[in-house]
Amino acid sequence: MEGRERIKRILNGEEVDRSGFWIGNPTPEAQEIYCRELGLGSLEELSRTLGDDLFWIKGEDAEWKHPEKKVIFDVIGNRKDGGKEGPIFSDVEDVGEIEKAYWPDPKYYDFLSLKPLFDRIRESGRAIFSGMWSPIWHMLHFYFGMEKCFIKMYTAPAVIHAVCERLTDFYIRCNEILFDLYADYIDAFFFGNDLGTQSDCMISPEMYREFVFPYMRKIISGAKSRGIKVALHSCGSIYRIIPDIIEMGVDILHPIQTRARGMEFDVLQREYGKDLVFMGGLDTQELLPFKSEKEVYEEALRLRRLSGKRFILSPSHEALLPNVSVKNVLAMSAAAKVIL
Repeated sequence: MEGRERIKRILNGEEVDRSGFWIGNPTPEAQEIYCRELGLGSLEELSRTLGDDLFWIKGEDAEWKHPEKKVIFDVIGNRKDGGKEGPIFSDVEDVGEIEKAYWPDPKYYDFLSLKPLFDRIRESGRAIFSGMWSPIWHMLHFYFGMEKCFIKMYTAPAVIHAVCERLTDFYIRCNEILFDLYADYIDAFFFGNDLGTQSDCMISPEMYREFVFPYMRKIISGAKSRGIKVALHSCGSIYRIIPDIIEMGVDILHPIQTRARGMEFDVLQREYGKDLVFMGGLDTQELLPFKSEKEVYEEALRLRRLSGKRFILSPSHEALLPNVSVKNVLAMSAAAKVIL
């Protein structure tokens, strides 16, 4: 069974030979090490060699061709008080200033530049996860600074909403173009907003419901309206908002940071395994960097036994770092292929 067929069956709750596998998206430094040690030339080759069932094509990797060479998001500017450059909206209290600011236009993305990659991955038999990463929560921090962002949720909520609306509009319009071009290629819309810390949500569930989830819901609905499954990436402890994530229409939750509080894999599988496909779970904080190949292999099998076949084994962070050895990556890959 090819990877695409396997992933489609997993997402549709159909009979399948085994759970899925994705190595994730190693950092450039890690990719260089793995490719050198395995005699490979690219992430595509690495993914194919390790037996990935899917490949991630990020919408933001399309060529950006602004005629005036403007960056996509201009988040740094001069402060009103004459201080050094910082987040452009850190001192903004008036929605009118948000409306007057520069905002990117999707027409300057050349999404056709991604066509050769879409074609190659489709021909390889792997599933494709794609779409704009759409990190509206991260972008708020870049535009305001994290501390000011949290404060303005109380002191200037209209300003926060205005930025969220602009960002959401941009990502939805980009996704519409991507889906028009590649809906037949895309097996899941994959987007990310890190909503948790090691110990809890970054803000209260109530604040997420007011300032973030309404916009995530709009982005999700754009994929759902095309019949495309939705995968959400969020690091950290997000146990308290998993019911919200399900309600918004998310089908796949990634990366399952199992060392974060409340994110124990067996608990999540027992409570939410019927509503979500989990993708991830193999610890990148202690296990993959510091433990033996045998320990990696055994933990990967343990996760697969807990979840059954409706699961995609993957690291608990999408970006493997150079401190994860090739031996442990190979052990992970080998454990993913065992028929249980």
